[in-house]
Amino acid sequence: MSFLMSGVLLYINLGLVDRFLILWVEGWLKAFVVAYPSVIFIMPFATKLTKKICKNE
Repeated sequence: MSFLMSGVLLYINLGLVDRFLILWVEGWLKAFVVAYPSVIFIMPFATKLTKKICKNE
């Protein structure tokens, strides 16, 4: 999903330019390097917080 969305956003911002595929993959890889570890570390905290909030209702 993130790969597809990054391609759509690149197309919206730049259109079909030369090296579109290379720019798309490079942009997605850079974002993935940040996003994946963030999800790994933040997801357990968010899950605990959600369970705590839902338990009080």
